[in-house]
Amino acid sequence: MKEKRSAVLGLLQAVMAVLAAGVLGLTLYGVLRPEAPAAEFETDRSAEEEKTTPADQGTPDETEAPALEPSPEQYAILDGLIAAFQAGDDQAVGAQLKAWNDLHGQEEENWVDVTGMAYDGQNLAADYTGTALASDGLTRFYYGPLTGGVPDGAGARIVIYSPYGTYNHDETVITYFWVEGLWDDGILTGDAEIRMDQAPRSSPDVMREHMEISCTFDGTAAEIMSAGQVMQYVAIAEWSDDHEMPVIQRVYPFAYHISNGKLLAEEWSDEATYDGSHLHDSAQAVDGWIGQVGVPALGSECFQNPYPWGGSYRFAYRNLFDGLPTLYGERSA
Repeated sequence: MKEKRSAVLGLLQAVMAVLAAGVLGLTLYGVLRPEAPAAEFETDRSAEEEKTTPADQGTPDETEAPALEPSPEQYAILDGLIAAFQAGDDQAVGAQLKAWNDLHGQEEENWVDVTGMAYDGQNLAADYTGTALASDGLTRFYYGPLTGGVPDGAGARIVIYSPYGTYNHDETVITYFWVEGLWDDGILTGDAEIRMDQAPRSSPDVMREHMEISCTFDGTAAEIMSAGQVMQYVAIAEWSDDHEMPVIQRVYPFAYHISNGKLLAEEWSDEATYDGSHLHDSAQAVDGWIGQVGVPALGSECFQNPYPWGGSYRFAYRNLFDGLPTLYGERSA
């Protein structure tokens, strides 16, 4: 009997040992088993989210805001500029440029800058090759052949020199710089015609202030006028009785020449006298008025393209051509 009880006890102890070993094994497995890498869960979660993402949500690149488009009013003026350039009418181009400048003042907060872009009448694009309107500044435009967005061929260019008129300083007119010539990879070269005028004209065609230069550029990056003839007109005016508009009394012509970017002292117009800073045309005095025009210092190399493509105005803190377009009259003693 005693032996039988011992055998049963031994069996129970063996079963308990097996159970204890099993429990211990499960415990150790729970503690020591390796966890799945976090990246696997990340990947699975991303894959799951990708499955549930709406098809029209798009990727981040696809959902970025599209590039701003100019307003219909801006496009209308751009179209007007192209038409005026194609007609070769600098006054019409000047009028469109004034409208562009005025619109910028009205829509400045919503304005879309087209600097560095070309417009072919249908689309705006950078690095354009072909014939189109191109801009390298707010009020700086070129029309003609482009290579990679840079003037490269026979074209024309206009820039606002001043938003104010010579007499009526109320922003009703602009003074513009206009040049027709040949560009080689953005550099003005060869023969060119330059005109400075107002838009709209504040006086009849024959009685207006303006300057014309027929010149040849040297083909260097400095765009110096190697030779040129200058014709400048000075209008003498008095204010009307209602003080609304000046009344042109007389227009005085002045003619002189340039060579290698410099003003030639020996080639003034016959009646003009030079006092070191101004030309006077006292021979054409009318009712006590004489013509007077400011000119740059002799020998100063200031006759070059003032508005290089994509570059800054060359006469910083100075008037165009170092004072050439100073247009006014004075009463003689």
